[in-house]
Amino acid sequence: MGICFDVSHPRHAERAALEGADLYVASSLYWVGEERRVDLHLGARAMDNRMFTGLANYAGTTGGHVSCGSSGAWGPTGDVLDRVDGAGQALLVVELNPKKLEPYRKSK
Repeated sequence: MGICFDVSHPRHAERAALEGADLYVASSLYWVGEERRVDLHLGARAMDNRMFTGLANYAGTTGGHVSCGSSGAWGPTGDVLDRVDGAGQALLVVELNPKKLEPYRKSK
């Protein structure tokens, strides 16, 4: 599990993967204008480590920053599996099947 800025450090997710994690999940605050950054960070952590990643982004405004929303899940190819549009409170349920990781892990 990552907290906030941990997601921007590749080694943090890599350590989780080396210890056998199938999912790297983080809570963070990405604000309006950082939507691309969300996809780059979470997609790269997923793709580099052949795992799923998930983000619970802050909803609302804090410290002068307005959340961009974009809570979601990414697959081992770095693609978005599903996400919440907007920055309001929401519940997103994504079914992650660890068997879908096998083809990518065998190629490492």
